[in-house]
Amino acid sequence: MNDPLHLLRPAVAHLSPILEEHGASALFVPILVEGFGLPAPGQTMLIAAALLADGGRLRLGAVFGMATLATFAGNFLGYLAGRVLGRSFLTSRAGQGALLARVEILVGRHGMAFLIGARFVEGLKQTASIAVGALGLSAPRFLLANLVASLCWAGLFSLAPWWIGAHAHRLLLFEQEHRGVAIGAAMAGLVILLVVLARGRRRPAA
Repeated sequence: MNDPLHLLRPAVAHLSPILEEHGASALFVPILVEGFGLPAPGQTMLIAAALLADGGRLRLGAVFGMATLATFAGNFLGYLAGRVLGRSFLTSRAGQGALLARVEILVGRHGMAFLIGARFVEGLKQTASIAVGALGLSAPRFLLANLVASLCWAGLFSLAPWWIGAHAHRLLLFEQEHRGVAIGAAMAGLVILLVVLARGRRRPAA
């Protein structure tokens, strides 16, 4: 196995012609529409673009920049839609039960953290911005959280595939040369974790 991403490359190969023809700009619409509730292959296209950047067929900076811009814009449109639709929109979708109350408490206490984390969860990625807008998260808090979420998400799914692809041979060589050390470290970590959990169970409640 010479490429850790060898299983991923065939899955995104059908997107390569689109990206090679239109460049990083092809990422904008698929990633944008994910931010306000429409299903689209934005994440898959971003990974495909990162792999093309690894091969020198796209510029990594352009891929990261376009992904960040599209993510920010899509989330912002979702937020505006939520503000316009209001709480009644969520009520009609989730009902008046405990679920809506829990979501509202979560947004009220952890609105920024909720929005950042939601970008990495399918389902929430497409609806979180609408939800926080409908539940009244303030614009300054949303814009700051949206910026952080956009940078983190675009960075993870563009820089990580590119970095792994660029350093595949070094990683494989290191793993082969230090396999015993890696296994020993993993076993030691597992033992430490088990000891900590065992002590925690034996500790009497205060």
